[in-house]
Amino acid sequence: MSLHGWILFLRESHVQFSQDTSISVKEKEGTSTDRLWLGARLLEWCSSTRSGVWQWHEGISEKESEKIRRLLAEYASQELEQWYQFGEKQLQNEKEIEKLDQWLDSNEGLFHDRIWSVVNPDLLYLKEGEG
Repeated sequence: MSLHGWILFLRESHVQFSQDTSISVKEKEGTSTDRLWLGARLLEWCSSTRSGVWQWHEGISEKESEKIRRLLAEYASQELEQWYQFGEKQLQNEKEIEKLDQWLDSNEGLFHDRIWSVVNPDLLYLKEGEG
């Protein structure tokens, strides 16, 4: 299966990208687009609820967090942007940050659809890289 076919399969089945996907490869090559980079970060973020999304917020650099906020404002829905900022602001408030964990867990399908709306315009870029 081609790389593009695999991406489409993942999209259609709502399977999350793993660290070994083409987006991660493009990042390591320094050729990832902003949309693909943001999509990968959002997948990491929404997958962090098992240990608590607060750990993800604590572990990310301010530079990366700033880039995420900027790209969310540019490419994502206002809802995603608001929940991401909520997580940053409530980092030290355990009860409040649990609301974010619960929202991410209970809206997984919606969240994945929103991520795909961010990365979809750049999927052709991945296909073009197949050679």
